[in-house]
Amino acid sequence: MEVTVLTPTYDGRDQAKLGRAVRSVAEQTVAANHLVRWDVSRDGPGPMCNRLLEDVDTPWVCRLDDDDWLHPHHLETLLAHADGNSVVY
Repeated sequence: MEVTVLTPTYDGRDQAKLGRAVRSVAEQTVAANHLVRWDVSRDGPGPMCNRLLEDVDTPWVCRLDDDDWLHPHHLETLLAHADGNSVVY
């Protein structure tokens, strides 16, 4: 199954934490698309995620804040329980 990870951010955020978030997606045990976008108008993470969703072409979406990270098996674990469900958390 394919998944896209959405990470909204904005200027002034801790770039080291954003880098850790990006690396955590790259180090997943299953491949994932990762969309990171800067909120230049400061609309907030909710509206930014809605804009990011417009570019998603995978059946599954995972949201990741720019100051958080995923454990290496996070997406694999979620996808293992996805069959027949519309939401997995």
